[in-house]
Amino acid sequence: MKKWSRLLCTALTLAALLIVPPARAEKNVPGLTPRLPRTVTEYGVNYETKEWVPIRQWTYTCENGYPVRVDCLEYYLDAHFFTTHKYVFENGVPVARETYDGEDNCVTSVEYLNGWPYVITRRFGNGNAVGTDYFQYANGDGWFTLVLHEYNATDPDNPDVEDHAEEAHAVSVTVSNGLPVHTVNTGMYAHWGGETKKEWLRFNGTYTVIYDADGIAVSTSAVFRRGPDGAQDLFEVTRQNGLVTEAMALCPQDTGWEAVSKYVFTYTEEEMSPARYAVMINSFLLGEENNYYYFFWY
Repeated sequence: MKKWSRLLCTALTLAALLIVPPARAEKNVPGLTPRLPRTVTEYGVNYETKEWVPIRQWTYTCENGYPVRVDCLEYYLDAHFFTTHKYVFENGVPVARETYDGEDNCVTSVEYLNGWPYVITRRFGNGNAVGTDYFQYANGDGWFTLVLHEYNATDPDNPDVEDHAEEAHAVSVTVSNGLPVHTVNTGMYAHWGGETKKEWLRFNGTYTVIYDADGIAVSTSAVFRRGPDGAQDLFEVTRQNGLVTEAMALCPQDTGWEAVSKYVFTYTEEEMSPARYAVMINSFLLGEENNYYYFFWY
């Protein structure tokens, strides 16, 4: 009986994906260039009142088209955090960046390729732990096909003891006019600790994202090795003069699709490219680092 219940739930989820209209794919107004964000406010649902309540807000201070400081206000904690970025530019595009995150005492170094993050190194705490991501790009554009992750941690009480991890993600990207159409993550663990190489295995399945005509995520789905396959999230966006002013994430529930989070965007007058703009919006809808993709717009 439980088996049939799971199959029925999967069928209903897939059916819901087919009948729910995709997020509005209104194109940007001709001649309008996407702009840098001024503030982004995240809202969650109060499950008692069913009303939206603010969770946090990011405020961006930008120079040369890139954030030099990001302030984050946490409403629930009544706390304020900030991150500072120092860039090195050549011919108007960044080639290197140093970032200091005062919240978790993490220093991040970024090397760029054609203006996009290429090697990202994070040093945690007193430097005993270091993580590095190496990106490989398709056709030299801003959409990577593979990222290799390395992590090293040294025991400060025993410098001879070192933990090392190495992981490869395989990401297939379909691009049109410089914007993503769909991405598929079929990544694998390449190596994890010690001398023994693991079998080529990644998470628990294959993850897919579908994007609209502006390169902004519409839906996510997965095919699992174990458990029901099907839809995971839907995203709905509201545009004004071609710019996204509000974006919502919906998840399948027993009663259908329900909105679980919302983002509200305000903008400066400074322009940015459509590709970076799409990555910026997706970094909030999907997160900068997740099972599907990495969305780094600066």
